[in-house]
Amino acid sequence: MNKNYFYKPYEPKELTLLPCAVCGSRSTHPLADENNLHIVSCASCDYVYVNPRPSVAALEDFYREYYPPQEGLADSWGGEMSAIFANIFGYINARYDSGQILDIGSAYGHFLSQFDAQKWFATGVEPSPTATEYCRSNFPRITTFTSNFEDADLAAGSFDVVTSFYVVEHVFDPRDFMQRVHHLLKDGGLAVIRIPYTRPFFPFARLLRRPLMYAPMHLNDFAPAHFERMGREIGFRSVETTVGTSRNSSNMVEKLGAAIFGFIGRVYEVFAPSSHPFPYAGAYTYLLRK
Repeated sequence: MNKNYFYKPYEPKELTLLPCAVCGSRSTHPLADENNLHIVSCASCDYVYVNPRPSVAALEDFYREYYPPQEGLADSWGGEMSAIFANIFGYINARYDSGQILDIGSAYGHFLSQFDAQKWFATGVEPSPTATEYCRSNFPRITTFTSNFEDADLAAGSFDVVTSFYVVEHVFDPRDFMQRVHHLLKDGGLAVIRIPYTRPFFPFARLLRRPLMYAPMHLNDFAPAHFERMGREIGFRSVETTVGTSRNSSNMVEKLGAAIFGFIGRVYEVFAPSSHPFPYAGAYTYLLRK
């Protein structure tokens, strides 16, 4: 298992039933049980999610200790995400000279630290006090909130760019999360969201006796078509899907899988219509314009 994941047995409490985040249906089909939680698919649109799920308060407790005060963890996490951070930084920097940027789930601050302090006002939101303390100590120019995104006091229409890497799969209500992102962006603003899609790998995970969704860490498993539909319905005027750069996982199985399938996915999207993303990429980057 990836050494930067702190996956442990979970005793469910305060569970809440939610409708499908994509189509609103409350009818589901069971897929699997994991860590005392149920993984289901929507009977209407086939979106995969954990239902019922821990409440917002229970998740807040869970993620408060997500990044333990372990020596070297910040550098390890930064190294794992470095290629993705560099890729998205290059994309944003090529399109904006300056502005206000928000990173949701900002962890230790490595992504925002890339932006020129003379040109960018950078804000991070992160529920882990260990991670935000590291960010404030090492990158004091970044304004950091130690809270859930839903609780952060942020002004509507104040950001040119909002980013979030490997966060939407964790949140209690992903539709509400993306509505808040839309609300915070200026008109014409850009959201860059990267999330995994693991359902195509369920058979491999079962064969290798690995977790399917790392529940309750992962609660939402969006296929590109599902996330694109939700984004358009929320009001984003365009939603683009790309495979993007692979994560440099500390786990060899995950690292090889991401490298191989990510490479195939990037080649695939060069030749295939954008409306049919490669289904085995493992994760996708979504570019949403308000």
